[in-house]
Amino acid sequence: MHTALDLLKTLDLPWFTASLSPMKKIILLCCLVFTSTAVWADDATVSEHQYAGKVALGGLKTTGNTTVETFDSQLELNYSYQSWAVDLSFQGEQTSDDGTLIADYYEANLKGIYNAAWQTYAFALLNYREDFFGGIHAETSKLIGLGYHIFPADNIFTADLEIGTGQRQTDKVNKNKLDVDPISHGAIIMRYQPVAEHTFKASITVEDGNDDSFIKKELSWTHTLFAPFEIDFSYAERTLTAPAFGKTGTDSSTSIKLGYAF
Repeated sequence: MHTALDLLKTLDLPWFTASLSPMKKIILLCCLVFTSTAVWADDATVSEHQYAGKVALGGLKTTGNTTVETFDSQLELNYSYQSWAVDLSFQGEQTSDDGTLIADYYEANLKGIYNAAWQTYAFALLNYREDFFGGIHAETSKLIGLGYHIFPADNIFTADLEIGTGQRQTDKVNKNKLDVDPISHGAIIMRYQPVAEHTFKASITVEDGNDDSFIKKELSWTHTLFAPFEIDFSYAERTLTAPAFGKTGTDSSTSIKLGYAF
């Protein structure tokens, strides 16, 4: 059976060199472990692999004195095996006013988790986002850290605490150089499911950098209309301590999406 480390040694790519930072090696190794575990698992353990996901779409169009169109999309993919788990998420939002684009936002997250002893877990997180109208051409964050499951055996209410450290690279609008900052990460992530048809999620994430820090708050309620279709109501707010020139510090969005869970 091949291991993730065997794959890492055999891959022939330019960035597998001595200059590869320890953080990138850890993140890459986590991703490869998840992949190799899924691909080379024995038939006897296939039933232990858990897969889940959701695709959700939303939109709004008004006509008359003004023509405004909004499109909102979301993708979630989850995989777990024994103590390992990996979550992939993507969201995209676009808004146009009389045919002119006035909002354009994309964000993707790849998170790997290894559940250890005493309700603790280690995680590696990759984040990428674009927010041109918020002053960001492209931003990439790489984080590693530790988390704690406060209620590990409760299927109705769960809460996780996280701390981490990493690096963020930002390409800002109207700026000729990249900003590269060390960052600290803290988060509390909660989930409440009183019955199978209703799921409430809430999270607060704080990311502290040299000159750019933010607080992100997310709240959502998912209701199962009839399996596998869901309706999702969500609110997100991001507050920056150093917004781009001429931009406000806080962006918020409220959306309603129809989802398909699998």
